[in-house]
Amino acid sequence: MTKELLGACNTKNRALLAWVQETVNLCQPQHVFWCNGSEEETRNLTQQAVAEGVLIQLNQKKLPGCYYHRSNSYDVARVEQSTYI
Repeated sequence: MTKELLGACNTKNRALLAWVQETVNLCQPQHVFWCNGSEEETRNLTQQAVAEGVLIQLNQKKLPGCYYHRSNSYDVARVEQSTYI
């Protein structure tokens, strides 16, 4: 798969496409990324997160494939009843 195709929609399911479009209209995201679950996609998204400082690569000799991620304190609910998943 080429990098240009990563994140591209690969479904023709009309119900799913309609639901995604309805959600896009409601939420107004900057972009939509369609995940395919491939190893290439995982590598690219991980590299992007490291480059943007979202993930911090740990010692790959001791902990191969491990990264550190810190939550933004403004994104975390401080009380359990306010947490929504």
